[in-house]
Order: sequence, then C-alpha cells, then structure tokens
Amino acid sequence: MFKIISINGNSFITVLDNSTDVPVMINLKLVKVTHLGSNTQHALADSFKSWFGFGIIQPKHIWDINRYRYFLTYNDNKSLENLYVALSGHNQLEGYINLHIRNVCSKEISPWNRIKNGNIPRYIGVGSEMIAFGLRLLLKKFDDKLLLNHIGKIMTLGFRENKADYFNEKNLTLEKIKQFLLKQEEKRLALIDKYGLAS
Repeated sequence: MFKIISINGNSFITVLDNSTDVPVMINLKLVKVTHLGSNTQHALADSFKSWFGFGIIQPKHIWDINRYRYFLTYNDNKSLENLYVALSGHNQLEGYINLHIRNVCSKEISPWNRIKNGNIPRYIGVGSEMIAFGLRLLLKKFDDKLLLNHIGKIMTLGFRENKADYFNEKNLTLEKIKQFLLKQEEKRLALIDKYGLAS
C-alpha cells in the first residue's frame, strides 16, 4: 500500500517552494548516494560544507555530516550504502536520511529549510516528507516485523526540533505508523490542490 513515490523510477518528495513570489509545490529528487557518479558525490561534499556557512542556523549532526563529507570526497560507497539525499536544482543538498546506523536513523534538513531563529524556510515540508520516505522504506523491508527490532529507527525518524516528536515509544503501533503516512499523503495532496504543482 505504501509504495515509494517515484516518476520514471526516480524517487522524490513533494514540498512547498517558499522562495518565489507565488509559493508552489515542487518535487525534490530523493537519491541513494551510491547511485551517483563520483563528480556528483564530490559536489555533495561541497554542498554539505555550505551548511556550516549559513550563519544564523548551524547543522545539528556535525559528526555525521563530517563523516559523510569524507566518504563523499573519497567515493567510499561502502560507507555510504544507506545514505539518501534530497536534491533541488543543480544538485543542491536540501536534506539527508540514513536509515541504518546501528539501531537508529540519522536525518537532517539543510539550515535554510529549518524554522528557527526567525529564519523563513526556502522549502517547507522537507523533514516530514523525508520521514514518510524513511518509513516507507522500512515498511518495504521489514513489513509487519518492523516493530520487533527496529523501534529505535522509528523513534529517531520521528524526532523534531521545535515540536513534539511524531512517535511515542510507549504506545507505538504499526497502525499509528500507517496513520502517519496516510495523514502525510492527505496533507501533501491538500497542499498541491492549494498551491499547484510545478511541472
């Protein structure tokens, strides 16, 4: 039921472009890093570096990001096997998600997409769309056995910076995960209906 959203075999997330005079919904590519060429991986390392120069908002997962920059610089695909990135035009890095770091996940959106310190996000919805993507991948891989050994992944996927986390370990069920995905799908479609979808 919860399939990865794709066009012509390419995965994507749909977010609100808040940087234009008239906001519009757009698709951002969601790519497994090991499927990218070495030149694009090198460009991603530079894109990660730009996160540290945004000023009013700095990255949270500095240790993870520096590791990814090193692996991307030296095309260490074995260490990048589970890393996915959201890319806008010219392969600008808008967020990342890694679903397999021991029993947790690592995810972060770019500083310019975060609501903090008065910042007006460039793209709205990157975080929740990437969470939904991660949950679909986990459901595809583990199905009904997802809650047996992977609660840590779900909990860290649902962490939020300024609001209550999406999931509560005490009453987490497979049905609640699926409800989150349904609500995110309804929200996405409502925003497309309101703002339109750029071609």
